[in-house]
Amino acid sequence: MKMLVRAAILPLIVSISVTAIGLGVAACGDNGAVGGVEVIGQTPPVEADPDPEADPDPEADPDPEADPDPEADPDPEAGSGTASALSGTKTAASGPYAPVGDVTSHAALALDARDIAALLAPAKDGQPVDWAAVGALYENGKNSLKADGSARTLQSIALAGDVLAQFPNGPAVYDDASFLDAHVRAGIDGTGRGAGISNDARRQLVEKGISAILYGKVLQELDAAREKIQTGETADPDGAPHNVDEAWAFYAGASDDSGARPFALSSTAQKREADFGLEGNIDTPLQQALADAQSAAQSGDLAAFDSAAVQVKGYLNTVFYLASLKYVKSAAGDTEKAARETHLAEGWAFFQTIRAAVAAGAGGADSAIENVYSADAEVTVGSEQIDAVDAALNGGPVLDSLGVPQQLRVLDSQP
Repeated sequence: MKMLVRAAILPLIVSISVTAIGLGVAACGDNGAVGGVEVIGQTPPVEADPDPEADPDPEADPDPEADPDPEADPDPEAGSGTASALSGTKTAASGPYAPVGDVTSHAALALDARDIAALLAPAKDGQPVDWAAVGALYENGKNSLKADGSARTLQSIALAGDVLAQFPNGPAVYDDASFLDAHVRAGIDGTGRGAGISNDARRQLVEKGISAILYGKVLQELDAAREKIQTGETADPDGAPHNVDEAWAFYAGASDDSGARPFALSSTAQKREADFGLEGNIDTPLQQALADAQSAAQSGDLAAFDSAAVQVKGYLNTVFYLASLKYVKSAAGDTEKAARETHLAEGWAFFQTIRAAVAAGAGGADSAIENVYSADAEVTVGSEQIDAVDAALNGGPVLDSLGVPQQLRVLDSQP
C-alpha cells in the first residue's frame, strides 16, 4: 500500500473561521514511517505486539489520544481557586510551554491512566484482567487531588456537561447522552462495542476512551479561558492563563523520572508523528499554540487567543485522524482473528474522539468509518475497507471540520 503524505514543514496558516471558537460545542505504535516531504512512503508495518500503543509506558495510551455536572466540587475542574494555583509555585516547563502556575495535580490525572494501563497489561498476554479494580480506579481516582483533598476522577470529567459539549451534536452522533463514559464502560463491563470480544480488545476501548476524555478536557479548559478573557479575568494566578495551563497539563500529563511525559496525549501525538514520518510536526507545534494561547490570555487579546485555540484543536484532531487511518491498515495486515479484533477495536476507539467532528463535516462519513471498525473480526479486512476509511476522512469538508493542517493531510492511499 502506498500512501502519499504531504509533510512540508511550513508555518501553519489558519484559515478556519474563529466565529465558532467558543470551543464549547465542537469537540494513543509501531515503527514504520510512512512519508517525508512530498514522497511516496509505505504503510506502517503491523505490530508484532497486537498493540504496543498502550504498553505500560503506558501512554496509558492511555494510549494513552474529556466537568456543572457530576463533579461535586464547586469548581468542576476549571482550576479557579485551587490551592496549587494560588501558591505561587510553577510547574516545570515542557518543550515550548512554560506554565505560569502550579498545575501538577492536574497533570497527575495521567497517572490514573498509567495505573489503569498497568491493570490492563495482562490482557496483552491473554491473562485475566481485574476489571473491578480498573472500574474502581476509573470511577474513584487516585493520583490527581483537588484543593479539598478529594480525587479528581476520569469518570467525573467524562460525565461533565461542558466536556461533552466539545463534541458537536454528541448525544445524537453517539446515540448516548453520556457517550464518553459509555465508551470506557463498554470496555470495563464488556458491553456494547465491548461485548463478545477479547480482554485485549476491551483494553483498547478503555485506554483510548481515556484519550477521548483528556481531549475533551483540554478543549473545555480553553473554553473556560476564553470566557475569562471576555470578562477581563486575565491575571496569572487564577485567571484565563491558568486555565490554559490546565489545558496543557491534561494534554502533556505528568512527567516520569526521566522528565519525559509518556502518559497522556503528548505521547500519543509523538507516536503518530513516528508512524507517518512527521517527527516534530504535531506535538511541538501544538504546545507552541498553547503557549500562544497563554500569552494571548495574559494580554486579554481575544482574537489572538481564538487563533491559537483553533490551531490547538486542529493539531489535536490530527492525532486521531492519523490513528483512524492507521489501524484499518493494521487490521488488513492481520492473518489471525485475535489480532484483527484488537486492531479493529483500537481503531474504533480512536475514531470515537473525532467522530462527531467528522459527522459535522459531512453527514454519512462517520457512518462509513464506523461500519469498517465495527465489523466482525472473523471477516478479513482489505482494500475496500481501507479505501472507505480514506475517502471518508479525506473529504474536503471533513478535513476542514477537523482543522487538520494542510501539511499534515494524507492525500491518497492505495493498497
